Amino acid sequence: MPPHQNDFADRNQAREAQRMRPRNRLQPEDLPTIPDHITSAALPPWIKAQLTGLGEQNGELVGRHLAMVLEYLEEVPELAYRHARAAADRAGRMAVAREYAGLTSYYTQRYGEAVRELRTYQRLSGEKHHSAILADALRGIGKTADAVEVAASTPRAALDPDEAVELAIVGAGARADMGEFGAARAALDRLRRSGLDAEQLGRLDEASERIEALAAGADPASQEFVWEPE
Repeated sequence: MPPHQNDFADRNQAREAQRMRPRNRLQPEDLPTIPDHITSAALPPWIKAQLTGLGEQNGELVGRHLAMVLEYLEEVPELAYRHARAAADRAGRMAVAREYAGLTSYYTQRYGEAVRELRTYQRLSGEKHHSAILADALRGIGKTADAVEVAASTPRAALDPDEAVELAIVGAGARADMGEFGAARAALDRLRRSGLDAEQLGRLDEASERIEALAAGADPASQEFVWEPE
């Protein structure tokens, strides 16, 4: 490769590294502590596989932070967020670390951070999982049109049935935010005709009720379109 092409490749690599770097690195004194008995041993195999590229020592530390995320995601989301942030700071381009940084940001209502991290996760992994949460986080920072775009552009085949339902619900909610109540109703009606089970149909019915409430003048802040951790 000619020297000028080497320089170009180096600059591209540096820009990509900067783009993938977490935006709010923790200072050493802010790192959350990990109990001694917590190791990466209990992590699912698919997470362990991603840790192998980090080196033994760093991989184990990132794995321990991720184990804490899985332990506390539902019960203490703020603590899970701090561990996910620490894992992402050390793991950089590791997709699962950015995934959990995005999820915990969303669950702790850091919506701008959730958007950045989930978009990075999707770039790194090539997956469209959590598109519903990404779209709802975009709504949370006032980028409603972008939320509609995520809902419209994500192929249904890239999602499992529950994810497809949740994304349609969020997309309909974003349409309703914009006053496009007819389009919101139509989106849910199309999905309702696609062979859903009773539980999924029930979620669509609840979303339809929320849209009708908004159309009748209800306070948008009182209408939720995405699940919260149980």
